[in-house]
Amino acid sequence: MGLSRLGRRQGAELVAKVTGGMALPAEVLEQIVAHTDGVPLFVEELTKSVLESGLLREVGDQYKLQAPLPALAIPTSLRDSLLARLDRLAPVKEIAQIGACIGREFSYELLACISTLRNEQLGEALRKLTEAGLVHRRGSPPDATYTFKHALVQDAAYDSLLKSKRAQLHAQIAKVLERDFPERVADEPELLAHHYTQAGNLAAAIPLWQKAGELSLARRALHEAIGHFQKALALIEQRPPSPGRDGLELSIREPLHSAWVGLRSWAAPEVAVNAGAILERAKSQGNPRSLLVGMNAMCVNINTQGRISDALEWAQRLLAEVNKGKDIDLQIGGHRNVMNCRLHLGHLLEAREHGNLALALCDPQRIERAQLGDVRTEIGVWSSQLTWILGYPDQAVQVSEERDAHARGFGNALTLSFALTRGAYAFDYRCEPERLLERVSEADRLAREQSIPFIYQMLVPTTEGLARLRTGQLPEAISLLRRGIENWIKLGAHVTIPYLKAALAEALALQGDLDAALHLIDECVEQIERPGWQERVDLAEVLRLKGWMLMRQGKSQEAEVQLRTSIDCARQQQAKSWELRSSTTLAELLVERGQRDVARELLAPIYGWFTEGFDTKDLKDAKALLQELSA
Repeated sequence: MGLSRLGRRQGAELVAKVTGGMALPAEVLEQIVAHTDGVPLFVEELTKSVLESGLLREVGDQYKLQAPLPALAIPTSLRDSLLARLDRLAPVKEIAQIGACIGREFSYELLACISTLRNEQLGEALRKLTEAGLVHRRGSPPDATYTFKHALVQDAAYDSLLKSKRAQLHAQIAKVLERDFPERVADEPELLAHHYTQAGNLAAAIPLWQKAGELSLARRALHEAIGHFQKALALIEQRPPSPGRDGLELSIREPLHSAWVGLRSWAAPEVAVNAGAILERAKSQGNPRSLLVGMNAMCVNINTQGRISDALEWAQRLLAEVNKGKDIDLQIGGHRNVMNCRLHLGHLLEAREHGNLALALCDPQRIERAQLGDVRTEIGVWSSQLTWILGYPDQAVQVSEERDAHARGFGNALTLSFALTRGAYAFDYRCEPERLLERVSEADRLAREQSIPFIYQMLVPTTEGLARLRTGQLPEAISLLRRGIENWIKLGAHVTIPYLKAALAEALALQGDLDAALHLIDECVEQIERPGWQERVDLAEVLRLKGWMLMRQGKSQEAEVQLRTSIDCARQQQAKSWELRSSTTLAELLVERGQRDVARELLAPIYGWFTEGFDTKDLKDAKALLQELSA
């Protein structure tokens, strides 16, 4: 708990509590209150220091000075006060110093292995430290555990040691831990890593920090994993350049990438910095596997930022590089990245081709050993959406369900939760919110259990927001979409924002706020058209919504322009489902004008193209309108 500084009266009250109600001489109380500046811990410790100093004697219910108060008799800082108390407890001070090297908390068992004192002497020293209030004890020796009252007490004891003595003690502690506490070291390698680090034994410390990071990553303790990996990297920087050093750094940066992605998503600037370092080391090592990891990380980072066209350049560089060799895993990674970029650019057939090429190369046993992750699930995320957009709503569901079943069997929580959110958009396209909500609920539970914050902070609320929009729960949809969009952008991510903002705009328009809705649509178009960005996969739908909103404002001519532009965009992409939806909206506008034949001639061919999905909302709406036009 953070305590604010005490006032003069409160400081004096605290002094009285420490003295047991016995009054101090006025000049002593004055100096304590003045020196401590209202810091509660300092008030308490300085008062104890004065009581133990020999300056005072008890006279009835008060203390009297033994002699006039000497200059500088009262320590002027908390550190000085704590050191003065420790100095008066010699040789107990040595036990406090050893304990401080072990940590804020230390066991009698470990302390006894380090100290040169016999059991009786050690017990007496610990009793004095406890009675002085510098440490607290739990249990009884030899099963006792001691904790320094405050981190500052530990710091004071630690700082009182010469650096050479500290290093010696840490080396002793490390050896004892390895020899006598192997189970604890196996479970908490960071403990041994810390002592080897402080002992200056970097060669022993670095692999232990790496192991600690890997264990934390496996436990989904992402903050701890990142901290351990970064400590290892900081120590590596202290070693002279060499191929061995670069190879060791690569072996740490690759799992660090996974930790950063799990914590902050693929778009995080930390991911880009780490990916750049992986690329640099991979090139110097001539390591094709690490080159894949670095180029893949950079490509996905740029893609997730929303810079799709820029990301495609990285993906094509990766594919060109791997095509020079015969490494199938690298080829799979290259095709997967090109598929992702091509899809978001609206190059649907090219995206499908690269996805098929990647899947054709997949061997489940090899893939699970590679650095590629769950390739089938990742490709399935994009394939399910791609399949719907190309005009196959039922096949999209089949792809989605097969992908999710595979993901559950693969056991990667991040990939599965991504599949159940971003990968479930086919159900939003089909206007089936109940099926979407089932998947969102599972993803939310999984992401919270496995500590994947960007999933439950961004992907879950936006995907649920889409579902609430389709059920007509507009206030809930607006709140969820806004929260998810805001959280996504905070992470530096802009991919999918045009589609999500367009959905938010649709919800606002349905509530009657057409001006705000159209403003959001214009923001979507502006982002899509940025040089280097070009996320055009949902452009036809964005333009359709703009036309629909202009219709609601009575701007028929402007609406028609937007809707025809939407249809042209969909046809260029061969996005049959977007074309059907935009054609239905334009046909409704034409019917309002009395142009029934023109409406039928527009809608009938695209509806007639479909061979499946007739139970979905888009095809039902188109069929109903055509039947009305034929009546």
